Amino acid sequence: LTTTEFTLILTIEPLDSIVQPLWPVVDGLTGFLLGGSHNGEWVDPFVALKSLQDGARPYQVYTGNGFWGTATGQPPAMPWAGPCGGTPVVAFAPGLDLTGAIAIVAPWEAAPRQPEALSPDNAEYQNAVGELLAAQGIAEPVIELTAVQRIDLEGDGVDEVLIVANHLTGLGNGLPAANAGDYSLVALRQVVNGVVQTTLLASNIYPEAAELVDPVQYNLLALLDLNGNGQLEIVVEGWQYEGRFVMVFELLNGAVSLALTAGCSQ
Repeated sequence: LTTTEFTLILTIEPLDSIVQPLWPVVDGLTGFLLGGSHNGEWVDPFVALKSLQDGARPYQVYTGNGFWGTATGQPPAMPWAGPCGGTPVVAFAPGLDLTGAIAIVAPWEAAPRQPEALSPDNAEYQNAVGELLAAQGIAEPVIELTAVQRIDLEGDGVDEVLIVANHLTGLGNGLPAANAGDYSLVALRQVVNGVVQTTLLASNIYPEAAELVDPVQYNLLALLDLNGNGQLEIVVEGWQYEGRFVMVFELLNGAVSLALTAGCSQ
């Protein structure tokens, strides 16, 4: 009778690499729960809602200028009454003004890099927007850039440029109308395989006049790492007649996709 010896090797993973909490993302102005991330993957707001009922949480609040401070957010609820019924909402302290902010619960720095504001009079970016609009049917657009920001979104040492352009002359008359040539857009300008490309992220473009179309005015809200992978997501807000929504776009390997969104309209 012989005895065979075996060596058992155990690899013990740190607990936090196995079980990660859900990290929520909230629009500061409305409290809309945009969703969140879990183990680096995006989570729908209605799925996230169920995982956030165990108590209040300390949120880190960021604006387009970086870290703003902290605020305590209550477990998200569903306000069934009113025009935004059915949209999960996180309540913060009454009177706390979080306009233009994104709130996130996360152990990482969500704003590791800050954008550089560029001149909206830059001919290169004006021409890029003009080409986008011409491709959408506005042959001689009025170019009005409202914001241009340059930043390294992916952390690879190569900068991207975000362009915001708004020309909505049909608003302000009490009706949600658009005149011919009206538009609002946010575009991403990047280098892909050595070629400069300009991509529309969000847009309302009207080659012809239209009534009761409820045009959306888009703005760039923030550039933040919302899932902890070191890359910055593009947070865009949209305003329309008695309505608002927020969208989070992710850039990976030159491709853009919509990661999170929430909002409502009357």
